[in-house]
Amino acid sequence: MTDYIRLEAPNSPHPDPRQGGTAGLAAEALRGQVLGVISSVLEDTDPECAGARSQLRHFLVHNAGSPEKALLEHLLHLHGSELCGSELDGDQEEPEEPQD
Repeated sequence: MTDYIRLEAPNSPHPDPRQGGTAGLAAEALRGQVLGVISSVLEDTDPECAGARSQLRHFLVHNAGSPEKALLEHLLHLHGSELCGSELDGDQEEPEEPQD
């Protein structure tokens, strides 16, 4: 797994957790959660999820040093078809009023 995740990234837009402070602690906590999710996905052996694991590896390679961005892109890609419809275009149907 560490082949895909590099924890050090040059010009990283994220606060450096080693510098301390609230932002650093929050970034460290978030990164820990992200790495846990990524590890869980990559360690899964369900054959039906092989495509998702492959896709996550792809995003990790293309976002080396930024596992948060890789996971975000992976999730957006997985659920993209659900988000690309009328919900984003503003064509969302209004819920019907209950009839008496």
